Amino acid sequence: MLSIAGLLPHPPFAIQGFNPSLDRAYASLHEAYARIGEHMQSRMIETIVFVSSHGEGYARAFAFAQHEPAHTSLREYGTMEYEYRWRMDTRLIDAAQRAFRKADVLTTLTTNEYLDTASGVALSALRPWVETMRVATLTLPSDAISLKRPAALLRDVIELQPSRIAILAVADLSHRLASKSPQGLHPDAQALDERIRHALIDQNLSALRAISQEERQELGAEEIPLVEFLLYVLSDARPHFQEWAYSHPHGIGHSVMIADLHV
Repeated sequence: MLSIAGLLPHPPFAIQGFNPSLDRAYASLHEAYARIGEHMQSRMIETIVFVSSHGEGYARAFAFAQHEPAHTSLREYGTMEYEYRWRMDTRLIDAAQRAFRKADVLTTLTTNEYLDTASGVALSALRPWVETMRVATLTLPSDAISLKRPAALLRDVIELQPSRIAILAVADLSHRLASKSPQGLHPDAQALDERIRHALIDQNLSALRAISQEERQELGAEEIPLVEFLLYVLSDARPHFQEWAYSHPHGIGHSVMIADLHV
């Protein structure tokens, strides 16, 4: 049963203490992550499904990670302090893959021991509250293909599960919100972030689809498909989203949003 839907950013500095000199700049994300963790505990979430674009990906296939147990690591960021082990929800993963295949949606299982870095950051930041929960991760295809049918299939599989499940899109927003951004400041970046955030709050898929590929690439907002997929999963459920944080301390937009279902 789908109980929570949300959007989480994935800078490593979202983990409190990862870089103490930056804790003040990222304090709002630390607080929001803590609220998410406490909220999932209060809703008795048993499985978290992470939707990411950073896992082992394929051009046209949806990739479910399947390794029991799975591990997270932030070695990519030069540290070995965040090496954790997680139980996978193998029943959910198996049911989702069977549903995709039955509907002729290309899908594959990846058997890497380590989960993708974006999901790893989110899990590391949430670990004090979610370490006993099971995990599933889905990496979207890199090609621009239709997400509506696969999202509906995943929603149906989740609703048939006896456990309480949260689905979280792990995505950053625009990457050009400050002069210190990797590609510099873009005058339209702030407005684009507002469009993305309002589209999620209003559950307005048309507003997201209206953002052209050129805009997404030019402003570094190439993780918009993750937000689109989340909205397709929710379909006509229309839960009330709350934004618990928004910041861009290094010129990259980070929003934390949460919505409850089946309350």
